[in-house]
Amino acid sequence: MKSTAALNAGALRVVIVEDHEDTLRCLETFVQSLGHEVLSARSMHEALALLPVADCDVLVSDMGLPDGNGWELMEKIKLTRPIFAVAMSGFGLMADHKPARQPASAITS
Repeated sequence: MKSTAALNAGALRVVIVEDHEDTLRCLETFVQSLGHEVLSARSMHEALALLPVADCDVLVSDMGLPDGNGWELMEKIKLTRPIFAVAMSGFGLMADHKPARQPASAITS
């Protein structure tokens, strides 16, 4: 897990869950360049440990993780308040599209 300081008062706290090192580094750099704080995890297990204490505003998760997938992560997290969540995939499988088109519900405990 990695953390960086936010650059401005309006910064969001973003958790990125990505197991591919280069993609994670690229996403971290991009989000930080926008002035936001970034915390990262490389697996669903790491993310489940990080999220309850991260007090994040946004979750960006890869769909394909070594120990689960982004949908499972979003179903399992236990948070005290709603956050914005984004699931991303480099594969573009139709099976990934169906859950994304379901009505959104707040991700809370």
